[in-house]
Amino acid sequence: MAFDSFAAFLQMGKHGFYVWLSYGVGLGSLILLWWHCCYSRRKIVAGIKEFEARRQRRKTSKTTERVL
Repeated sequence: MAFDSFAAFLQMGKHGFYVWLSYGVGLGSLILLWWHCCYSRRKIVAGIKEFEARRQRRKTSKTTERVL
């Protein structure tokens, strides 16, 4: 085994802070990217539904007003 104990594993030869910080930043970036994709998808789907509802209302309305 490369490390004598779990504490030595966490310290990584006195470089543990930088190693675990880089893992944390990487994982945090991936989580933020995943959240942003889900949020954007929700907004896009809501926009499409709104557009389709508006299109359906315009299609079914008998009278159309001309708005300048």
